[in-house]
Amino acid sequence: MVRIMSMEAVGVMISLGREVGRATHLVSIRDTYTRRPEYDAIDASDVFAGILPVMMDDVRERWRTNHSSIVVPNEELVGTILDWARYKDDVAVHCTAGVSRSSAVAMLIDLERDMDLDRVLRETFNRDLHAPNELILEIGFTLLGCYPDAMDAYVTHLRESRWEDEDSIYRWRPKNG
Repeated sequence: MVRIMSMEAVGVMISLGREVGRATHLVSIRDTYTRRPEYDAIDASDVFAGILPVMMDDVRERWRTNHSSIVVPNEELVGTILDWARYKDDVAVHCTAGVSRSSAVAMLIDLERDMDLDRVLRETFNRDLHAPNELILEIGFTLLGCYPDAMDAYVTHLRESRWEDEDSIYRWRPKNG
């Protein structure tokens, strides 16, 4: 299983000198618009056997902007992550909050290992904590050769288990009852 972490949780584990849930490798997804001291601590840490720093903002649509510093998720970035993590046994993925980018990437890494989306949705994805970035999922599913079927299954899973508004998986409104 791939572990999903927030930057704060990774920082705490590094300060304690312990590996994050036994993960030996870390995908460190970073905001391109912010330079955080925590990134330096992660990079200098000897807690992990390997760290892959990736600059990628939490953008959910392919769009053009006047902000040249924003990095939209793309095939090259997602492909690099999947290639790097492919043969590593224990992997943790973090982004700022551990909610969107990291959960999408963790799902893709885990899915590539056995192509069992039902298992990934049950074991890696926690619908109460995670809101995977749909653009990253779309790109990853395409790279793994399972788009659009995997995206349809993911959306169906959300509609059946979490979301009140069936027309939008972007709104956080838990079902009543």
